[in-house]
Amino acid sequence: MSEWLSDLGLDEDEKILWSGKPTLASLSVILLIIFLWWTIIIPILAVLRVRSMRYVLTNKRVWFKVGVIGKTIRTIPWGSVTDVTFHKGLFGRLIGCGDVYFQTAGSPHPEIVFWAVKEPEKVYKIAEKMIRT
Repeated sequence: MSEWLSDLGLDEDEKILWSGKPTLASLSVILLIIFLWWTIIIPILAVLRVRSMRYVLTNKRVWFKVGVIGKTIRTIPWGSVTDVTFHKGLFGRLIGCGDVYFQTAGSPHPEIVFWAVKEPEKVYKIAEKMIRT
């Protein structure tokens, strides 16, 4: 009798009819699910999220929307925007895209980021003009 079975504290008249443990096949199924989650599901959700993003500058506000399953909409009136910056890294310079950051007073981080936009300088210039008016 295995040591762990003796630790069960069975009654004298109690007999074990069956005992077992998980098979390696069950572990492989779990590992397969984890693998599929990280290699297929997460990348698909990331692509869908990026494809759902929308950025808009109006004459009154900065507007951002994102959502695949849920939806988030964030707006900032131009009067609340205190700073706008853009960043173009090496890769962004090669493909012609960059990020535009909209800052408001009292917030240590940008309130809205237009991520990976084409011609970020153009967006930046429009935003700078709106902040000054």
